[in-house]
Amino acid sequence: MITNKSAGVPTRLTAKSANAQLSTGIVVSFDARWLVPISEGRISLVLRKRVPQSASPEWMYIYVNSPASFLLARAPIKKILTLSLAEALKRRNELVLTNDEINSYLQGSVAVGAYELGRIEIARNPLRLSWLHQNMTFNPPQSFFFLASDAQSFIDQHAGLLRRGGPSSTRNLPE
Repeated sequence: MITNKSAGVPTRLTAKSANAQLSTGIVVSFDARWLVPISEGRISLVLRKRVPQSASPEWMYIYVNSPASFLLARAPIKKILTLSLAEALKRRNELVLTNDEINSYLQGSVAVGAYELGRIEIARNPLRLSWLHQNMTFNPPQSFFFLASDAQSFIDQHAGLLRRGGPSSTRNLPE
């Protein structure tokens, strides 16, 4: 376990040492424009140029970049897949993207990675970047990173994410 000597809390979100155990969760960053679609639970498919190849995470923890700058939610990952441009265009409603946005994102690539998500669970207490910096070593990922197992449970506890239940009933989005 990776702990802070004085408080007994995880200090790293990534498991970089050989002794750290990976969790079943990954952190993925989203541009601030995704705050509302994520908060409303409208996204069920996420395109990414890089996805895990050798492991199958069960949870996606959703970090929303500046100016929001907080860990907002998590969602179960039903499946990690590769989509052709044609498949991505057919599934644009699940992506909450236009055809032009999909074409622009793929930039001529024939295929792209995708996460098929279950129901998004909004944190009762989204964790601000300043809080994450105070309590852990955290840098928003370019693509994704796996959480250390102790960090995953620490985030669930402090963000008010239920271990096995459905979405949180209350939302306290930071202003």
